[in-house]
Amino acid sequence: MYRENIDEYYGILAEHFILSNNYEKGAEYSKKAGKNAVLRPSYSDAIYYAKKCVSCLELLPKTDTIQKRIIDERTALSNYCMGINYHNEGMKAVAPIVNLTKEINYKKRLPRIYVASGTYNFIVKEDIVKGIEDLTKAKKYSEEVGDFLSLWFSCYFLGSAHWLLGEYVKSNKYLEMTLELSRAGNNETGICFSLCSNAVYNFIAFTGKLELAYNLVKESIDIANKVGDIYIQQIVFSCYGSYCLAKGSFEEAETYFLKAVTLYAKTKHVVWGAWAFYWLGELYFSIRSFEKSQYYYNKANLIIEPHKGFPSWVNLAKLKLIRAKVMQKDKDIYVESLFEYESKNKWRIYEGIIPNHIGCILMNTDIKFISEAEIWINKAIEANKQIGNQLLLADDYVLYAELLQRKGTNLDAKEMLNKAVDIYQECGADGWVERYETKLAEL
Repeated sequence: MYRENIDEYYGILAEHFILSNNYEKGAEYSKKAGKNAVLRPSYSDAIYYAKKCVSCLELLPKTDTIQKRIIDERTALSNYCMGINYHNEGMKAVAPIVNLTKEINYKKRLPRIYVASGTYNFIVKEDIVKGIEDLTKAKKYSEEVGDFLSLWFSCYFLGSAHWLLGEYVKSNKYLEMTLELSRAGNNETGICFSLCSNAVYNFIAFTGKLELAYNLVKESIDIANKVGDIYIQQIVFSCYGSYCLAKGSFEEAETYFLKAVTLYAKTKHVVWGAWAFYWLGELYFSIRSFEKSQYYYNKANLIIEPHKGFPSWVNLAKLKLIRAKVMQKDKDIYVESLFEYESKNKWRIYEGIIPNHIGCILMNTDIKFISEAEIWINKAIEANKQIGNQLLLADDYVLYAELLQRKGTNLDAKEMLNKAVDIYQECGADGWVERYETKLAEL
């Protein structure tokens, strides 16, 4: 009856065979339903059916063939988890078959196992060095066995891991590799991931090379408009919103971030969903809408925390929540607890931003903390100089100018604002230049 569109009913067939205890057929149609879900794309459904497939296979007699199929399907499940950054779940998927895969020397699936352990180590446990070690193995085995997808994942996450260490040259190198692989396979989702990640990681959020970022963002926008895929659109809208905020185009940034958070309800992509909510928090803080700022920082954490990933990012969002509360005249702050955020941080790229926020909180909590706040702001300046975080360095100078004004040293405040404006101009952040040139005129 449904021969022409049978793929629409794989899920129903899978449930039918499982209920009738035909686990061989249940596994077959669960696998097909999972693959079909990725094409929609719905990674949540793909994960659901991959788990069904594994459960069916594990109810069959443990022959050598079945054991290999279990390894295949558990690593496929892990790959689906990678697609939306469910790294804790990805590791759980492969943990039961790690030893078996090595014992039978099933090299074909070793790349996927090392991708899962590598991302688990650097994203969940935040042992970035160990994560890079495993991902390097994943890349090596992927090249040996010709596993294109694992090669792409290993390069992509190596780019992300080196970014967290503030190693932008290495990060850029690996993300360029993913772009080359994606272009070779004409994979539009992969192309957008590569373009957007490189744009926001290395050129927008930190080094401030906005012209280079725009070239990458423009290409990804063109792809999103052509394809109309919500998965691609969520990535691109989050990325373009970040670009607009870095430029100081606040209304345009808000438009794209709100589009991205709307699409998150369907894609459930952890990083790009949380990214959009998090940067909406940043946007509203920038325009002094502090209540909205708190709301979106909190929403970002509600996405990340259940998956046990990115603890340093979660802690930074919590620190930002405190900062937004203080700006609303909430003085009920336990000051000593602020310093734990620095000791818990494992990401080098945050070594400047955390002191900045601690300084901001202290100077807005009580005038008696003004000297201590100055120490923290200077610490932020030195860290961002060393790491090369240009836009964050400009933000440090702006905050320092505000502190110096409160101390009554307007000449020094003007010097700091001039330094900030120079950096914003160099980066091409026109909206921020206009904002602080106006402030300089007032001074």
